[in-house]
Amino acid sequence: MNAVAEDRRLRLEALFRQYAPRVLDYARHRGASLSEAEDVVSDVFMVLARRLDDAPTGAADVLPWLYGVARRVLANQLRGKRRRSALQDRSQELAVCASRADQDLASVATRDIAIRQGLLTLTEKDREALLLVAWDGLRYEEAARAMGCTHAAFRQRIARARKRLLAQIDDIRTYEDIDGESGWSGLESGEL
Repeated sequence: MNAVAEDRRLRLEALFRQYAPRVLDYARHRGASLSEAEDVVSDVFMVLARRLDDAPTGAADVLPWLYGVARRVLANQLRGKRRRSALQDRSQELAVCASRADQDLASVATRDIAIRQGLLTLTEKDREALLLVAWDGLRYEEAARAMGCTHAAFRQRIARARKRLLAQIDDIRTYEDIDGESGWSGLESGEL
């Protein structure tokens, strides 16, 4: 390694040691989870490594420059989250609408809102298990492979998720429920 490359490496390492905790705190104070904040630190120092010659050299200027990069990284993360959430919402709405087109719209809307709210209370893995089966149409064996677990573990996860979801939405009644039809028969009968 030549002297210039070695000097760059040493400078980058020194800046990382000195400022990585501050960049991590910056991201955490703006609502990032620990893993998201760690990703921000990684991205910020990747940018610094690429643009080391453009980065300020004065001690008073380095941290604000790093914070500026972190701000843009966080904005990109937020935009990505919003896009994923919007795409998920649209795909869920399409799936629900297609499968229930002939049902009373008020009952469907009430039930769908309750289910979505209930799903948000589940852990990510439990929610994913239910969605793989209910909305993506996978059999238990296929969904277990998709989640990287055994068939038995997946069946337990589905049972736990179904129980938790039913507990969350149990108090919600739709027009169909009032007329004596169970709006939750799919969940109660074990279709999920």
